[in-house]
Amino acid sequence: MNTAIRELRFSPNPQARSLALGRSFLVALIYENPSSTYVMNIQLGILDILRPAGMELLVHPCQGDSATFVKDVQTLIERQRLAGVILPPPYQRTNG
Repeated sequence: MNTAIRELRFSPNPQARSLALGRSFLVALIYENPSSTYVMNIQLGILDILRPAGMELLVHPCQGDSATFVKDVQTLIERQRLAGVILPPPYQRTNG
């Protein structure tokens, strides 16, 4: 069987794996910074960690000052069944 997998260059479908195992292999990067260089550098760093772990990255721009921001993020998490969310600044806020 392993020979056939190698010869056919089989690669598991992430969505099928997610359904079969009951968990997602998808992490979302939710960002607001419009700088393409900033976003690209963050993506490359995240992908260096996610790829060896068999995870995929969903990139999702948002407006943090939107009245529906939290609800929109919650909806995204639920619909995509995300394994995780990365919120770079300015979304990280401190109390005070």
